[in-house]
Amino acid sequence: MAIDWLAIKMDYIAGNGSYRQLGEKYGVKKDTIYRKAKTEQWARQRDRQRDTIERRTLEKSAEKSAEKLAETYSEDIARKARIKNTLLDMIEEWLKRQGGSIQDVTDFRKMVQCCMDVLNNSENDTERAFRVVMEGETGDYAD
Repeated sequence: MAIDWLAIKMDYIAGNGSYRQLGEKYGVKKDTIYRKAKTEQWARQRDRQRDTIERRTLEKSAEKSAEKLAETYSEDIARKARIKNTLLDMIEEWLKRQGGSIQDVTDFRKMVQCCMDVLNNSENDTERAFRVVMEGETGDYAD
């Protein structure tokens, strides 16, 4: 019976067993496999294959991480644009209520502080800032 050296070599390079395990699988003495592997440098080929797989895995992982980061960044930019537009609308509404001019510097200062807090926190704070500015609510934003 002929020995299927190619199959043994491919299994070894793929990491599918030790010399003993491959010998049992293919009916060949482990010492015979060892000598053939040493002569043909199977271990070096296995290491190169492992390095290639590891490099490709890391590249794919880095690519996925970069895509996720870009997606998160885009979502963050869109979120900040929504907040900015909401705040500009709030300022415009506040100015209309003031008759188009800033009459009370303290109120305006409070409104600007609300806007800054919203930008530094989250979109959910927009409603709180709106109540402070439009309804004169006091609390965290009061002087």
